[in-house]
Amino acid sequence: MAEMNEFYEADSIEGLAFVDSFVHDCEFSLDDLVYDENARVVSVPFKKTLFDQQTVLKSGLLKKLKAPTFEFNLKVFDVRELFVEDPQQIGNYEFSGFEFSSDDRSLIVETDAFLVLRMYVDMLKVAILKSPEPISFEIYRSI
Repeated sequence: MAEMNEFYEADSIEGLAFVDSFVHDCEFSLDDLVYDENARVVSVPFKKTLFDQQTVLKSGLLKKLKAPTFEFNLKVFDVRELFVEDPQQIGNYEFSGFEFSSDDRSLIVETDAFLVLRMYVDMLKVAILKSPEPISFEIYRSI
């Protein structure tokens, strides 16, 4: 895979809100999650179609559109401990939200199922990296 470029970085609750809205409903595989204990970084790869970058293939009453799909990587930095509880062992999940607790400095990744994904961090720093080129295109119709 080609080297990914930084797409967005958050180090505040406000910045985390953008990350939350961007990754919401994106699917990820728990098997692809990587925790590099030496670098103290958690990486979660996912894909997303960027409909705001669509192009019109055919105009008219019913337009035919094409939107690029990119590979992304959600990275959480300064992770001193990762806690994963996956009682249903589904494997693939969708991001549904983030919650940061300043009391215990934990970042919780909320999903569409009963997965508990909690990271204890020294400071809040989350980045989204994006592949330089699309990996595919979604073709769809719209009015």
